Amino acid sequence: MGVSLYVMPLGTYLRGEFRTTWEIRSESTGGSSGFRIGPEGTEHPPSVRALSEEEVRAALAAFRKRLSTFIVSPLEWDEESDFRHASTMGYGSFGRPCERARQWAYRTNLPRLQVLMPPQVWLPVPFEPTLRAAAPWDPDAEIRVVSSQGLDSEFGRLAGLLEQDPRAEDLRALPPGTILTGPLAEFDGERSTLRHLRSIAGLSIDHRVPVILEG
Repeated sequence: MGVSLYVMPLGTYLRGEFRTTWEIRSESTGGSSGFRIGPEGTEHPPSVRALSEEEVRAALAAFRKRLSTFIVSPLEWDEESDFRHASTMGYGSFGRPCERARQWAYRTNLPRLQVLMPPQVWLPVPFEPTLRAAAPWDPDAEIRVVSSQGLDSEFGRLAGLLEQDPRAEDLRALPPGTILTGPLAEFDGERSTLRHLRSIAGLSIDHRVPVILEG
C-alpha cells in the first residue's frame, strides 16, 4: 500500500484537471521517486476526482464554512494557481515520522506529526494542531486538516533531533559512496523520508496551495 501526496489547488484536484505519469526512482542518478505531472498522462492514470464545476464550488464553500468555525486566520490559499506536483511513498516509510513523534513524545511535543496519516489535507494557513472536517470530495467521510506551516516547523524539530542521534555521526564518518545496510540504512531512509515530506510542506507554503494525502 502507498500514500500519494498532491500539491495543487483543491479545485484542481476535485475537477481532476491533471494527470500523472510514473517516474522510476534511480538511486545511482539521484532521481526522485514517485509521480511526475505531465501533459500526456498515462493510458490508465490513477483515479482522480471529476466533479462538475457546480459541485466543486459547493464543495469548496462547504469546506471553508466548516473550517471557519475553528480557524481565526483568514482561510486564504491560491485556488487560481497553475502549480501541480505529486509524489508517492510506501506506507511504511511515510509512517516513520508519525511513529518517531509518538516514541519521542517525552522529549518534544509534535502533535501534528503524531496524526500524520491519510486521508488528510494540509493548508498553507496557520492554525493550531489538527481539525476534523468533512472531506471536500465526500461529505460523508471525515478527514484531518493540518497547517502546512505547523507541519514544516515540526518536521524541522524532528530533523534536528535525528541529527543528534549517534547514527547520524556514524553516517557522516563514512566514506562517500558507502553502501548502507542494516540499521544505518533504515536510519538514513528515515531522514530521507523526513526531508521529502518537509519539501512537500515547503511547496505548499511557497505556492500557497493545499496538499491532499490519499492512501
